[in-house]
Amino acid sequence: MWTLVRHLFKGICSQVVTVIMGRFSVYISAPPGFEEDPNYVYLLRRPLYGMPSAARAWHHTMSAYLKSQGCTLVGFERSMWTVVKEGHVILLTAHIDDFIIACAGRRVLDEFRTALLQRFEGTYEGEVHTYLGCEILRDLEAGKTLLSQKHYAEDVLRTYDYWECIPALTPMIPGARLTQEQCDPHPEPAFQRRYRGIVSSLCYLVNMTRPDLAWSYSELSKYVQNPGKAHMDAAHHVLRYLRGTYDQAIVYERSHERVNTLWGWVDSDWAADLDSRRSHTGYILMLTGGAVSWKSRRQDCVSLSTSEAEYVAASRCGQEVVYLREILRDFGFIPMDQLAQLRSMKTILRVMYVGKPCPS
Repeated sequence: MWTLVRHLFKGICSQVVTVIMGRFSVYISAPPGFEEDPNYVYLLRRPLYGMPSAARAWHHTMSAYLKSQGCTLVGFERSMWTVVKEGHVILLTAHIDDFIIACAGRRVLDEFRTALLQRFEGTYEGEVHTYLGCEILRDLEAGKTLLSQKHYAEDVLRTYDYWECIPALTPMIPGARLTQEQCDPHPEPAFQRRYRGIVSSLCYLVNMTRPDLAWSYSELSKYVQNPGKAHMDAAHHVLRYLRGTYDQAIVYERSHERVNTLWGWVDSDWAADLDSRRSHTGYILMLTGGAVSWKSRRQDCVSLSTSEAEYVAASRCGQEVVYLREILRDFGFIPMDQLAQLRSMKTILRVMYVGKPCPS
């Protein structure tokens, strides 16, 4: 692992000295038990697992190989590739060193996978059933794919002793609003750790498979620094709702009337935050009958009217639409020219189409 050539480095030994133009020169101090002159550092022949530069080095190596195989990046992503071999489109996504490869041609898929495993040491685990803690269930005859985090949600409920609770019907208590006035300036450490643990657990659910918890998470996450009793009660109410819906899943249907078509909704809640009077943005985008992207968060600016709040929300949703449409284009899907318009967006449409026929 160590080079025979020792490089003298004046001053304090640094874990990582320089990373230049994608060519890594990584120096480390001597490991424990390897006594040498403290003024010497050692040039690594390759990055070690866990080092800040190791992930980037792996990404460069992996990307170079995939490009040599004719793969091209998808959309604005840097971890998704596509390539056409023998008339079949191969789709590949990577999370560090975990890959998912999809292709309609079985033989083409096997050949590509075999070549990948010859280049990089790894294992083939067959058809994907779990990825990043998300369960993937497929019914090929019915043409359905389900994404679920049932087991993770159950673990969260058991961790916080809410598995045996009475389920709630809604994520938040109807009409209840959280404010900074309800914060405890000096919360007990155990109380604060519990609150932060619940919120962080909800974050993973919201980011993966639970758009119905997005609003709740957005509200609770604003008070992780100094939560009060009202905030903890709201967090426990979310757990009660999760108990009744822990096995819910996102369903994608091959027979859906809008198969491979991107569509969705966007809306805003003007001055929803009682502390800052900022508005709230919410959107959800659908593909083949199931949600693929969603967001519920406080806007970055203070809107002076409901129309302005709607504009900000539509702009944020539009950015996500552009991002997804680029992915769909590179995947070979042809999305609709326009997204479905909502009645709640009529104010925006009237302003945009001044002097022109306004679409209904």
